[in-house]
Amino acid sequence: MSHWIQTASGVAFDLNQPRAGDVLVSDVAHALSNLCRFNGHCREFYSVAQHSVLVARVLQSEGFGRGVQVQGLLHDAQEAYVGDVPTPVKGALGSSWDALEWIVRDAVRRRFQIPHDLDPAVEMVDARMLATESLYLQDPPLDLPAVPYHIAITPWSPTAARAAFLDEIARLEIR
Repeated sequence: MSHWIQTASGVAFDLNQPRAGDVLVSDVAHALSNLCRFNGHCREFYSVAQHSVLVARVLQSEGFGRGVQVQGLLHDAQEAYVGDVPTPVKGALGSSWDALEWIVRDAVRRRFQIPHDLDPAVEMVDARMLATESLYLQDPPLDLPAVPYHIAITPWSPTAARAAFLDEIARLEIR
């Protein structure tokens, strides 16, 4: 049985057997700019696209090379197809969720030639960005072990987030 979604560009994206060629930058940018972090449980709309752009920019400011910045920008790209499911929900869904996310993540990483094991710097910046975002967007903020960055989070509109994401794609020369 085929389980597929239609993307913004009209691609019939097969969730069971995704093809790397069906992963389009425009679809990733569009979907991530319209997905709200924290499952929508935040003071105002804050997109996965903005989160991803900020992760890539922090990696750039900390001196990491293009490859690590690409990983940072696209570390949540599978969410364009399966949604931004909070970690506690993923845990409740168990192995069937893990399997679906892995299959889609594999197609995304093959498409953009990203290693399956992300650079530890991406995971560290992602964790610190989560702590930072929670401070600015949640009441009360999550009690997390990661040290927040000293940057202010001002949410962007979906249109602005999509444009910034596509600007990062161009800056990093992702094809």
